[in-house]
Amino acid sequence: MAVTAQTPRKVSTAAAGATVFPYDFKILSKNDLLVQVDGVTKVVDVDFTVDGVAEDAGGDITFLTPLVGGEKVMRKRNMAFERSTDFQSLGDLRSSTLNNDQDLPVLLIQQVDEQVGRALGLPADSEASAALPAPVAGGVPMVNDAEDGFAWAMWGTNPEALASLAMSGGAALVGFPGGHTVADLASTDPGKGPALVGFKQAGTGAVSRTVEDKARELVSVADFDTLAHAIAAATGKPFNLNDGSFGGVPWARSLPAGKIRIVAGAIRQNSADRTKWDFISDASHAPVGVLGTQAAASSATVTITFEETFAKVIAFIAAPDEDFANAHNMTVGASVGLSSAAIQVSGSLHGSAFIRWNGTTWAVSQGTGQLFNPVFSYSNGVLTVTHDYIPGVGLQVSPWIGTAAAPLIPVVRTVAAGSFTVQWMDPTTGLMKTDASPLTSMQVKVDKTYNEGIILDGTAGSDTLGLEDGNIWFFGIFEAS
Repeated sequence: MAVTAQTPRKVSTAAAGATVFPYDFKILSKNDLLVQVDGVTKVVDVDFTVDGVAEDAGGDITFLTPLVGGEKVMRKRNMAFERSTDFQSLGDLRSSTLNNDQDLPVLLIQQVDEQVGRALGLPADSEASAALPAPVAGGVPMVNDAEDGFAWAMWGTNPEALASLAMSGGAALVGFPGGHTVADLASTDPGKGPALVGFKQAGTGAVSRTVEDKARELVSVADFDTLAHAIAAATGKPFNLNDGSFGGVPWARSLPAGKIRIVAGAIRQNSADRTKWDFISDASHAPVGVLGTQAAASSATVTITFEETFAKVIAFIAAPDEDFANAHNMTVGASVGLSSAAIQVSGSLHGSAFIRWNGTTWAVSQGTGQLFNPVFSYSNGVLTVTHDYIPGVGLQVSPWIGTAAAPLIPVVRTVAAGSFTVQWMDPTTGLMKTDASPLTSMQVKVDKTYNEGIILDGTAGSDTLGLEDGNIWFFGIFEAS
């Protein structure tokens, strides 16, 4: 039978558990078939069997072990370039033997044609030579400047040679869409250069972007001719002050290139454990450059520990928010080291109240927002007043007529951080009152003030200050080691 036009190669992807794969071309022997799985050559009668030998339409191969699935299975005619048939004079001349002998050259031609068809070649109308020059170590074949043959670009010893060769003729880069050249890749024109190169961050959920998009996340003064242009371009983006290489901005030039680090955020006292101040981290706030989730408080100091130890401190600012500033006129300062900052707070704490015995209980009148909230204990003419945290001995008492026709004169006996005692003197006799029960003429106006450092760890009665209701902001610039 005549040999039909055939492509003596077939490739397919295996399904899970598959064993049978067809081939649709003629072979004369089971050894004429090359079978590979993912590029690994398999052995006939060891890994697979063949049927359909000498059939014009081909047949099947059957693997003895089912495939996992997803493998690339290649079947290809791979006949030896030889003729083993030898007809004898006056011997038998069987048609099947003669046909196979006549088919052999055509089958071999088809086999060679399939291989040549997948090889690199020049167009039919090209007069260029496809011959390569003598091999040179490290050389990469490139079309020469005359475009009539090939030359070696010395990539291994001179990387610039390959780029120079491609750019000189405007050769398109293999694999780049749109026929872009090396010159396009090196260009800073819109749509070229980094806009042609992809970038994808590591990690789950990362999306594909261009290197241009990634690089433009940060604006640096070194990218612009003036600081004004850099600031204008930085709207809505992080701004890098590193290495201002243009004139007129000495403060920018003085910053070490690539070594600027930021430490910033806000802290608030933890109401459950007042020895800890939380770094505020939520949908609207995020700390930067700090270690852990909390700063530690001890007495009048809150210590913020940095993520790294720096070489130099450039600047550091700490400030109260509006709640702290308004409620207690607080000011904030810091002692800053290379690995931590010690925050301290001073404030103007004030408590003022009118106190009197109304015949039944001790009545109190005090202004809005005042620290005081007194608790009373009376014994033999002495009134003990326990109150909110107002340390120090800055206490002033004065007579108050109030509802009394003839008020007694109050006198301070003792003063402590969270309490004081008052006794009254009879102005007509000059003697201190020691009555077992309080009198309605026992009335007093009290003012207590404190204008120094504040305890920040909740001890000594400072838990009444409400430090969990406000924040301390901080911002620092450092030079990395």
